[in-house]
Amino acid sequence: MKLRRDAFQSRVKKLEERQKVDREELVKTQERVAKNLKLIQALAVRGMDESRRRKALREFEIQSQQLAMRQQKEAEQLREMQLLKIRHMSEQFQLDVTIMTEMEELSSDQRERELEVAAEHRMLLHAERDKLDRQQSKLRALQVKEEQKIQRNHLKQSQRRQGKLLERQQRHGAKLRERAVLAETAAILGGEVNLGSGGSETDEGSESYTDSTSHAGTSEFEGTDIGADQDPEAVDMDEETRAKTEGNAAADADARRKRRAANDAALELQESLAKGEERVVQMTHHHKKLLEDLKSFHKDASHQRAREMKRKVAELMKDHEDEVMQVKTEQAQEME
Repeated sequence: MKLRRDAFQSRVKKLEERQKVDREELVKTQERVAKNLKLIQALAVRGMDESRRRKALREFEIQSQQLAMRQQKEAEQLREMQLLKIRHMSEQFQLDVTIMTEMEELSSDQRERELEVAAEHRMLLHAERDKLDRQQSKLRALQVKEEQKIQRNHLKQSQRRQGKLLERQQRHGAKLRERAVLAETAAILGGEVNLGSGGSETDEGSESYTDSTSHAGTSEFEGTDIGADQDPEAVDMDEETRAKTEGNAAADADARRKRRAANDAALELQESLAKGEERVVQMTHHHKKLLEDLKSFHKDASHQRAREMKRKVAELMKDHEDEVMQVKTEQAQEME
């Protein structure tokens, strides 16, 4: 703006210099006209008698005075027109400065508003994306937590199954040792019975004892015979296998249930994330449309303001033309 003012001041200064030259030329022209008029008057009175000469000189004096007054009015009118031109230039320049200032302020305000709206939109989008990032982190943490939980459950169940297996193996070993001891005892008792039947049969108490022991041995052997049809070790192994299978099935069912629950939670969170992403896209489109509408509104406002400024300039130019015509008319009337 300072450069424009300096340039205008330079233009005014140059115009004033040209106007000064025009005034000086007008003065020189008027002086030549007055000088020529005096020469003409001197030639006109030459050869006249005294009375006619005095009368002519008085008329010439009146003409010279009228010429001087006319020339003075011409100089004044020229100066008036020159000052009027400078004033019109100053008014037009001031109006141009006002228009430029207002347009720059309007553009600055509009730009600032657009930046504020864009910043608000960026903040909202940033907040929404932060929310989505937190949801994604939550999803990953939930998935890791569920995986760790499932692994811990698998480990506990495996340890439990191994403990039960070890316990069954210990019970099975104890049963085997117990059967071996019973079989050894039965064999010993069976040998004593044979020795008693080969000797004398004098002692009824001994016979009763032998019968009872023989009966016990027979019962034990009968149990052994019965077990021969179905191996106790095989029975224990079947029970162990069945228990292990049932435990594995229960563990797998529990793992499937937990995994299904985790998958449902993850699916729900993923749906929430998808909705969040869709919301972000919708917000982006909405914000873009709002910014475009705001820019269009600002553009229309700028065009309207520019039209108003053009109208003001046209009115000022019309006022200047009317003022110049009025001054010229008044000057013409003064010269009549």
